[in-house]
Amino acid sequence: MIRAAHTTVYFSETIFIMTLTPAKPETVTIDDCTLGSHVEHWQCLGLASSEALTKHLQASVEASVQPFGLHQHLESLPQEHWLIYGPDQQPMQLAQLIKIDAEKGPIGLLNAFPVIESPYHYVVTIERIVQCPKTCEAVLALNLNDGATVYAFDRLFAINQALYRKQQTYTAVLSGLAYDLETVLSSEHMVIDDPAAIRHHRALNSVLAAHNGQAPDNLQALLEAWQPSQPEDTLPVTLDLSTMCAYLFGEELGQEDEAWIQGEILGYQHTTALGQPIDLYDVAMLREEAMQPLVIRLAHLAQPSVQPFNVGDYIRGNIWLQAALYPAV
Repeated sequence: MIRAAHTTVYFSETIFIMTLTPAKPETVTIDDCTLGSHVEHWQCLGLASSEALTKHLQASVEASVQPFGLHQHLESLPQEHWLIYGPDQQPMQLAQLIKIDAEKGPIGLLNAFPVIESPYHYVVTIERIVQCPKTCEAVLALNLNDGATVYAFDRLFAINQALYRKQQTYTAVLSGLAYDLETVLSSEHMVIDDPAAIRHHRALNSVLAAHNGQAPDNLQALLEAWQPSQPEDTLPVTLDLSTMCAYLFGEELGQEDEAWIQGEILGYQHTTALGQPIDLYDVAMLREEAMQPLVIRLAHLAQPSVQPFNVGDYIRGNIWLQAALYPAV
């Protein structure tokens, strides 16, 4: 629960109480063309046709629930629209945002998108919100408590937006939808032979080793002052890419949630959702010695003629990263 702070100011015998509303995170407003639609998300689930999608929209309403997000009670949810998920208790669901008239009730569908449930949650704060009022959607820049930043589509923005506050901690559930995935070969490596790049790599490793893996405040000065101590320090560096975990967010404003990742599969299960065969992979997409591994659940349309990946495999590909924010535990 977020409480407004109160400051009491005394003037002679009169007492004034000033309510200080916590600041909202930095917010950038864009149009729906910049944000993009969910057409590609439905396509990668095999639901490109309007007939197939309409069928699932209708069926999901019959077994739907209203998520509460940051709200404590049903009565505090926005009255101008309903956000519903369905079918309930499924690993992948269909979210519908329905416009509501105070007298007539539901009057139209504002938006619809797939939702992937996940058991993986993290403590975060919101650094920035890129919002589209027309579709009631947003992409959040989320700071994890170990210093990493991820960008994710906010699947609860329609009900949470008025409650977001700067520097407030939340519990974020992270998941994603995979467009395409491929195996990382065990033989993949990269050779760094540029002298400046070699020097930077050696200097960075040396400085981090001397500071227990933590970057000191004067990191840049130490990097500039570093000098080779042996002939081997100037030789080319070979990097093993086959066991690397990496995350690159989208470059376009409002589409940072469209990302590229490489990581290790820690878990796998097969299911059927929205009438489609779905592979669910639990993937570590960020992993450093000084931080908690960032694991997300990825949904990927299964192909009958293609064997699923195995636990322990390293995979990479383009994904749509999404988040759901709840009160911090």
